[in-house]
Amino acid sequence: ATGGAGGATGGADAGGADAGGADAGGADAGDGSPDAPSDSGVSQFGKQIGTDSCVPPGAGYAPAWTMDRRCNARTGQSPVVSTQTGAVVYSQGVGDGYASSSFPGETTFAADGTIYANGEVINALDPATYATKWKWGSPHFPPVVSPNGAVIVMDPTVTPGLVSLNPATGAVNWSLKFPKYYVGAATVLADGSLAFVAGLSELLVLNAADGSAAWSVDVGPPGKLAQPPLVVGANGTIYVNMFDKIRAVSTATQKISWTAPTAVKSSIALDERDQRLYFLHLDGGYSKVGSLSATDGTGLVYTSYKFTAGNSTSNLALGESGWVYFISNGQLQAINTQTQAHWEHPVTGSCSDPVVGGDGTVYFAETSGSGVAAVAVTAAGALRWKKVLGPTLDPSSPGSFVTIAPSGHLAITAAANSTFYLLGP
Repeated sequence: ATGGAGGATGGADAGGADAGGADAGGADAGDGSPDAPSDSGVSQFGKQIGTDSCVPPGAGYAPAWTMDRRCNARTGQSPVVSTQTGAVVYSQGVGDGYASSSFPGETTFAADGTIYANGEVINALDPATYATKWKWGSPHFPPVVSPNGAVIVMDPTVTPGLVSLNPATGAVNWSLKFPKYYVGAATVLADGSLAFVAGLSELLVLNAADGSAAWSVDVGPPGKLAQPPLVVGANGTIYVNMFDKIRAVSTATQKISWTAPTAVKSSIALDERDQRLYFLHLDGGYSKVGSLSATDGTGLVYTSYKFTAGNSTSNLALGESGWVYFISNGQLQAINTQTQAHWEHPVTGSCSDPVVGGDGTVYFAETSGSGVAAVAVTAAGALRWKKVLGPTLDPSSPGSFVTIAPSGHLAITAAANSTFYLLGP
């Protein structure tokens, strides 16, 4: 499984099914509160009321979650208001009931809302009827939707390992065997070409038409492992996390534009609204949120609040007005990089990466002995509701994966019971 899902862990099993109520589970809001609205109500479900930290890859894609962490900026944020009630409107089995390494992670969506639900295979579902359009293979990473609609899937355990699928039929457009060892899933650029890290530290770009090699650049030094996923700005700049530095590569010149030395403990995320990159910075035995200019790598700043980060820290999710969310050491952490305000909310068991809806609500999934649960926390840090969705059949589960559909539905894939859920309104 990919990403932070299943890696961030909480405290002792708290049990219970529905912790309900916006006033439950209070949190320390520090010295300020988020500017984003919260508790928007069922009437707002599916509406775009938040600002968007992503730039869409093409016409019609504005609210779609087309890849891991939603878009090339890897923000984990949608401008669409998601479920206000946590009610399950649809579910289906996507495996044999037990976790396996073939569960590839987040559900992704086409521009028309087609659902690519991931389990033992990819299940392409009609967004209106949930009927299966087609199934494919045994992917190793979440399917990525190209600007032209093609579905890119990767599985290093089979040959061919990189495949482009027709979104209407699931037929193969083209396929190829990987030319060399690679790190992480492919990233689809604005022109449809594919970029990923190969040979540990080589940024390799493939042509969209047939997957042939287009160009590459060494982001080394040799033997230095790059950390996926790649982050790509709307201007075409590709950002590579090298753990001890962030490097920017221009797709125009096909060369490294700048390098910013900093100890990075997490994946990185780009906020297109303020043109800054966000990440967790390792400072001795503590971590804090860092950010720098995505334009030239200058302006490196860190939050004053720091915390003891565990070995299992989730990916970041970006909110409104400088808020950054992640799960670490049994807490959903919220830190405002502008005002230095922060709050914490306790989590239980193994948790997905957090995601943020258009009204500022933060969602995540928990897997514990009490079952698989969906959790919604307000932008101010109070528990809105907690709903147990189903049992935990396999305690060794790699975790759950959460995304927000263009329709506003919250999509959760639970490897612990091999079930795909849609929640709304």
